[in-house]
Amino acid sequence: MAIELEGMADHQMEAGTLPRRHGAITQVLIVGLLAFAGPGLFNALNGLGNAGSSDATIAALANACLYCTFAIFGYFGGAFFNLFGPVPLLSCGGLTYAVYAICIYFSVQVRVLAIVGGVVLGMGAGLFWAAQG
Repeated sequence: MAIELEGMADHQMEAGTLPRRHGAITQVLIVGLLAFAGPGLFNALNGLGNAGSSDATIAALANACLYCTFAIFGYFGGAFFNLFGPVPLLSCGGLTYAVYAICIYFSVQVRVLAIVGGVVLGMGAGLFWAAQG
């Protein structure tokens, strides 16, 4: 039985029927790109000072909400990983970095967006880093 399955796998690989996205190198590159781009955006915003906002209290409020929810969702991230798997967690978690950037950009006009952005990124980052490993 094991010999038959091994032979089938070799035959499929030779015929080129397996999609390229199932290869280890491709998966490492995709996760590496996601893990570089999302947190890189966050670090770039914080490197601007005041999270890219003109008011220091907005950045402090957003970071407080972010790290509080990040601690909670990071703790329960393993349970979410077991329920949903890595792909939804990486996808949704990666998108929350963009949501955070948009919320911080408009938080000068609407201050509650700083809280929303911090909470959303905290949830997404906790799930993203649990799935990334």
